[in-house]
Amino acid sequence: MDVVPAAEMEERLRTAWNEWLSASAITCFSEVHDHPLMWGHYADSHKGVCLIFDEIANDQTEWFAFPVAYQEARPRVNLTRFNDPNVMMQALFLKSNHWSYEREQRMIDWHGAPGYRVFPARLLKGIILGAKISDDDEAFVRGLLANRPDLRIFRAEIDAAEFNLNMVPA
Repeated sequence: MDVVPAAEMEERLRTAWNEWLSASAITCFSEVHDHPLMWGHYADSHKGVCLIFDEIANDQTEWFAFPVAYQEARPRVNLTRFNDPNVMMQALFLKSNHWSYEREQRMIDWHGAPGYRVFPARLLKGIILGAKISDDDEAFVRGLLANRPDLRIFRAEIDAAEFNLNMVPA
C-alpha cells in the first residue's frame, strides 16, 4: 500500500466499497410504527402501509439485525481496515442523531444482490393502513390479506387534538 499514493488508494478503496455495497442488500426496519415523520418519509405521506413483523432475525433465518447508532459527528471511516468489525459497524450502522426518532434496525445480506427479499410468512403479524390510503389501495391490500385471517389490521388515524397518530383496529 505504501507504493500507491494515498489519494489513489483512497479512491480505489472507495470504488471497491461502492461496488461491494451495490452487490449487497440492506433491509431497514423501525421499532416505531406511530411516528408521524416515519409515515411522511416512508409511507408516501400516510398513503402507504406499515408491515408488522415478529422478530425476523432469529435462529431460523440467515439474517442478522443490528441497531443503528445515532451521533452528531460524521465518522471518518478508514476503509483500509475494511475487515475490522468496528469499521463495518461505523460504515453501515451509524446515522446522524437527527434521525434517531426512527429507532432503525438494519439487516444485511452480505452475499445477495439488491432486490426483493422473501421473509417467512409466519413472521408477518399484521399491517397498518395509512391514514390517507386510497380506497383502491386498501381494497388491493385487503385482497392480498384475504387468505391470512390471523393477521391483525389497523388503520393510522391522525389525532385531532395532538400531533400524534392513533392506531385503531380496521
